[in-house]
Parts: sequence; structure tokens; C-alpha cells
Amino acid sequence: MATAELAVEVVAVAAEAREFAGLRRRARAVTALEGWTNGRAWLAEVDAARWLLAANGPGRLAGLAAAEALAVAHAGCVLSVGLCGALDQGLEPGDVVQAEAVIDGQGGRWAGGAVQGGGPAVRALSLDRVAVSAEEKRRLGAASGAAIIEMEAAQVARRAVERGVPFFCLKAVGDGAGEELPMDFNLFRDVTGRFSRARIGAACALRPWLAPGLLRFDRQCRRSIERLGECLVHARFV
Repeated sequence: MATAELAVEVVAVAAEAREFAGLRRRARAVTALEGWTNGRAWLAEVDAARWLLAANGPGRLAGLAAAEALAVAHAGCVLSVGLCGALDQGLEPGDVVQAEAVIDGQGGRWAGGAVQGGGPAVRALSLDRVAVSAEEKRRLGAASGAAIIEMEAAQVARRAVERGVPFFCLKAVGDGAGEELPMDFNLFRDVTGRFSRARIGAACALRPWLAPGLLRFDRQCRRSIERLGECLVHARFV
């Protein structure tokens, strides 16, 4: 990546490239950045603004992507974006919410700025694991007071605060609070911490009865990503 500093209105960080799919379809121009160290990155023209999109994986990997983005770009704000799980029974797959506060379960807390058009403001619990069962979600929601759980926002927020850049968080619900995920995805992370599609595929080959649930979950996630894209192109960060 070139050391020359880019000027962008928004640095947006997600775990997976596909979480940008809804936004990228609505952007006027998307250009891949060459020489990116942590995952993949693109410059996108969104409405009248210039965005840097970075995707590198969950947890600390998102923090590394945020740090690289902020090292090469002069940014108006940093946005943690992507899918989340609901802890609040009132949220359903496809709902888009903004985090007014992010907590990490270890005493860390970061305020999120207000996003015009960003949906209801909630508390987000940011952990380095997927909440798989309805019982786990119920327990985590009761203990934290959070409405959603996700894996990247705390890491991204920490990097934003270090650089003195305003932090925002927009998430789309992929699975409901009462929903059991089709498999424990935590078991299929590689040595870097990324979710291994190869290992998930191998597990499905050995357990074909998992396929219908995985396909249903994937359809939910795709719809949520589309809803998130619709929201992002109209969002205003204040």
C-alpha cells in the first residue's frame, strides 16, 4: 500500500467482504486497493462521499484492518459495519441498528456517534466468538443489557479512539435472539482467527443434515446485507 495519505469521509471496517455487498452494489464506483496488508480494501464513491472499505476477519483482525486504514487515510469518521446476532427478542433478521454504546464484556466501553437514518440506537456486546444457541443469547443479553452481539466493533472503536477519529457502528441482524444457529461456527476458525469456509464445507460433507439450516441462515444473512446496503447509502454521520 502506498504511504501517501488518502482523504476519505468514511473508513468502514467489516469482518467479511460480503458484508459490503449491498453497499458496493449501490456505490457509483468501487476500486480495489493494491498492496493492502490486512485482508482486502476498496475505495468507493457513495453518494457524494468517498469511502475506504476494509475487510480482514473477525475480532482482532478487524482492529488490524482499522489500524491500517487509519495509517494511510485521513478519515472523517470510522464505521464498524456488518452482521450481528440479536439478544433482544424485539429484533428480527433484517433489522438495521446503530450502537450508541459498545461494550466488550471485560469492562471496556466505547460511545458510538448518532447515525441519521441508522435505525434504533442500542447497546452492542462485542466478543471474539459467535453466540450459537438461544440460551447463550438469553444469558449474554441478561448479563450485559445489550441488544445485539457482534465481533468487531470494540476492536475498531479502540483504533478510532487511539487516532482521535469519531466512531460509529451500524449492524444488520442476521439471526434472531430465539434462533439456534445451524452449527457452532466457533469450532471452524483457522490459526489466524478467520472462519474457514473449507472446514465448514468439510463438516457439512460429513453431516449433510446441516445443509438446510445453513442454506436458510445464508439466505437470511444475504437479505440482511442487502438491507444494510440500503441503509448505508442514505446514512449521515453526525
